[in-house]
Amino acid sequence: MMQPAAPSEAKMGIRPATVADLDNISLLAQVVWVATYAREGITTAFSCYIRSTFSKESLLKELQTNQLVIAERENSLLGYALLNQSSGELITLYVLPQLQGHGVGSALVKYCQQLSDNVLWLTCWEGNTAALVFYQKLQFRGFGEDYFVLDTERYRNIKLTL
Repeated sequence: MMQPAAPSEAKMGIRPATVADLDNISLLAQVVWVATYAREGITTAFSCYIRSTFSKESLLKELQTNQLVIAERENSLLGYALLNQSSGELITLYVLPQLQGHGVGSALVKYCQQLSDNVLWLTCWEGNTAALVFYQKLQFRGFGEDYFVLDTERYRNIKLTL
């Protein structure tokens, strides 16, 4: 059986995404979304949402309207962040599951803080306890709630701000 490789010691870089990055971002987003939210399997609603939201076309629209930044090492995508620069909303922060806890997410948040015209804020699903602990370590604090609706299901999200 093949053993997973340890994270490389090569330096991680963060930069604005380009159109050439969208295929890799799309795949990473799908992997992270499924690992985080499809805890009881993949439903038709999940499949439709994932294919639509993380398609290359949808990501191209995001690239044109928001700040899309990537973390990479040796030309390999580690994670990405999607930021609404004017409002300060950190729309998405996704890091490959096997690289979580290795500073990728923290580096992306720090980079987004520097880009943002406002204080960073985000929503996080209440069932994503690992992410909530991560944001708490970065000094995010709760300031409300919101709901993500998919098909007929409502998912409670916690609003967090720095």
